[in-house]
Amino acid sequence: MILDPEQRRRLFGDPSARLGFALVTLVALAALVGPWLVGDPNTSHFGLPRRPSGAPPGPSLAHPLGLDPLYRDVLARLLHGGRISLSIATGATALASVLGVGLGLLAGYYHGTRRRLVDDAVMRLVDVALAFPYLILITAIGVALDRADALTIALILGLTSWTGIARVVRAKALAVKRQDYVAASRALGATSGRIVLSHLLPAVAPVVLVIGSQAIGQMILAEAVLSYLTVGIDPPSASWGRMLHEAEGYLGIDPLLVAAPGLAILLAVIGFARLGEGLNRALDARDRPRPRYGAFADLAVVSAVVVVVILGRPQPFAAPQAAPAPTDTPRIGGRLHLATTTPLSVLDPALAYHGDARTIGDLVYATLLTWNHDGELVPDLAARLERAEDGKRFTVTLRDGLVFHDGSPLRAADVKRSLERTLHPQSPCPGAQLYQGIVGAAAFAADPTAGLAGVVVEDERRVTFRLAEPDASFPALLGLGFAAPVCASAGAIADPKAAAPPCGAGPFRIERFVRGEQLSLRRQASPGPEGPFVDAIDFTFDMPARTQRYRFERGELDFLLDLTGIDAQRYAADARWAPYLAWSRQPITHSIFLNTSIPPFSDVHLRRAVAFGVDPAVLSEVRPDVVEATRLMPPSLPGPRDRAPMRRHDPAAALEEMARAGFAFDPATGRGGYPEPIDYLTVPDSFEQAAAEIFQQQLAAIGLRLRLRLLSFSAYLGTISTPGAARMGWRGWAADYPDPATFFEPLLTSEGLEPGTQNVSFFRSPAMDGLLAQAHHTLDPEARFALYERAEAMLAAEAPLVPVYGSRALEVHQPWVRGYAPHPVLGARLRAVWLDAEGRP
Repeated sequence: MILDPEQRRRLFGDPSARLGFALVTLVALAALVGPWLVGDPNTSHFGLPRRPSGAPPGPSLAHPLGLDPLYRDVLARLLHGGRISLSIATGATALASVLGVGLGLLAGYYHGTRRRLVDDAVMRLVDVALAFPYLILITAIGVALDRADALTIALILGLTSWTGIARVVRAKALAVKRQDYVAASRALGATSGRIVLSHLLPAVAPVVLVIGSQAIGQMILAEAVLSYLTVGIDPPSASWGRMLHEAEGYLGIDPLLVAAPGLAILLAVIGFARLGEGLNRALDARDRPRPRYGAFADLAVVSAVVVVVILGRPQPFAAPQAAPAPTDTPRIGGRLHLATTTPLSVLDPALAYHGDARTIGDLVYATLLTWNHDGELVPDLAARLERAEDGKRFTVTLRDGLVFHDGSPLRAADVKRSLERTLHPQSPCPGAQLYQGIVGAAAFAADPTAGLAGVVVEDERRVTFRLAEPDASFPALLGLGFAAPVCASAGAIADPKAAAPPCGAGPFRIERFVRGEQLSLRRQASPGPEGPFVDAIDFTFDMPARTQRYRFERGELDFLLDLTGIDAQRYAADARWAPYLAWSRQPITHSIFLNTSIPPFSDVHLRRAVAFGVDPAVLSEVRPDVVEATRLMPPSLPGPRDRAPMRRHDPAAALEEMARAGFAFDPATGRGGYPEPIDYLTVPDSFEQAAAEIFQQQLAAIGLRLRLRLLSFSAYLGTISTPGAARMGWRGWAADYPDPATFFEPLLTSEGLEPGTQNVSFFRSPAMDGLLAQAHHTLDPEARFALYERAEAMLAAEAPLVPVYGSRALEVHQPWVRGYAPHPVLGARLRAVWLDAEGRP
């Protein structure tokens, strides 16, 4: 026995040690027995209503601690997480103790002998390990092992935590080695091994016991830190640190989600720390005074945490300020205030296109064509658009009296000059490839001095675009900012480092622009029936979404366009804000890609099993800005509105497809199915990861076990576009322009299947290639959309991509903001907005 009766008496006579022993016993019993008493920690319980605060369902008889953000039982995850955390901590401490004791004894024994190089080598190794940055070291080991299960984390922690034990053991071994009984043993002929095992090891054992008991608590904390930083154990496995990370956004509205794992970590660390201190005092023969208030201080800290959780209340949302009296007469004047999380530094329409840049570009840079609120392509700068019968020539006639912001007239030659500026080989335009169908585009890219041959200036008001092949989608390209006319002062090249942004011909001109910080626009055009009505618009860049919300509630912002998922939940559930909310559907489809070029998804039946097995309809319960998708084309794209679903959730059909693939699965017994886990690639700490954890549950029910592989976004992009590197995973795609071709052609055509391809399913189908080529050249809208319907049906049958969900954005405006409605194509369009002065504070 390491402890003699007197030492045990001192140990259990110490109130602080008794508290530590009780807490350690409680944690150990919860970790060992608790998981047998609760359900599966990774099962989501959808169907329960969210609370008005936006938090997940709260405590109930079925779920005593409520549900987490993915609707999983918090108590089940807490108990299973305790088993994982304690297992990792115990294993890591055991490994660190073995290494530390072994190397410490070796160094201490050979210190001062002819083999002192052993001591020097061990201590230099200790110095290097202590000097190396801890997080970098453990991250590097994790990357090298390419795994993050419990065994791996235990190995990482154990291999990086032995140094302190080695130093203490070496010091103790040096002291013992000088004792007379050790010298006598050596004189009697005892071997080195016998001296170490019989004298040195028993002497250091009590010290190791004290250090080890405290180290377990520190290992629990270290594992929690790793998991909180998302470099710990892989999801969906529960661990206390990961639970903290997943719940941190809910701290203000549901403290229990954060407090439950936080309190568990606190109790475990306090328990092992106090037990270690008690062991140290019990093993010390000197009569040291005990801390008088240690146990009471610990209980006070724990009680304070519990009280905060019990008394904690969600932070209330401010109510809308008083609404003005209804009026339909737009008021001219006023200043509109908005903010965005994006640190915009480039406003050039040839360079900046997506997101907030597109909203600003719609105000500053008028285009030849635009889209109305029905999603139809209509003239903007153009008076009319004429198409030749062969579909290879489009002639734009400009409106009379067009003027740039600098006062110069806008003529047909400016249209050609601006497009040549966009396509110039020295302009890093992200959309240049969209215009390669123009005659002479390739030659212009090689030698821009001769001009773009396919753009012909007919006269001051008419310009003709000549195409190499018929292209029904080309008019949509004339509505993009890439083709927006800009002033001659913008220069012949679009330079992202230019000191001043170019000027355009939109309803607002740039008054002041501080890169990455703020932008002020001043009304340029005279108000018409559809605006613009406000005198000025101010944008503040790089403002966190939560800060925007606080400033919006104080009336400092007129619009709230960037919302966290939690705040979106709360606004959507608050009836007071219902008149001032608008959902804007995004032209984005998120899919599951299945690599058709390698097993197992070279088998169409397994691909169909995935398509039938997932049920993305439940994702809207997790986030209100997510909507189920059953087709590749999002509803916001122009085209027929009565589009039938092309994908359905059908577990019975999924099981049939599994059987046809030769992997029959019995859900009742869990027997059968695909024999090995399949890696699913996604990006960590994102909603895509959360969706993957839900799909993981759903596909396990049909016999497909997924193992999440989390990669940084750049590594993810490189991996999925490399042949044979990924079998399945998340694939999001946003429309470059509102036309079906922008979805089907990059994602499903077999041309250019090489590293860097966008067809990450590596899907080859001559039938699909021919169908999409025919649709690209078909000019009749009805016939063209009929071809894309056939392409959707072929996609559903072959299932290289499984569309699962789309996105929508919640936009909130103040009661005094009038005339706003989300645009189906352009998002936040502010041209027709006006301010009711009577309602504004």
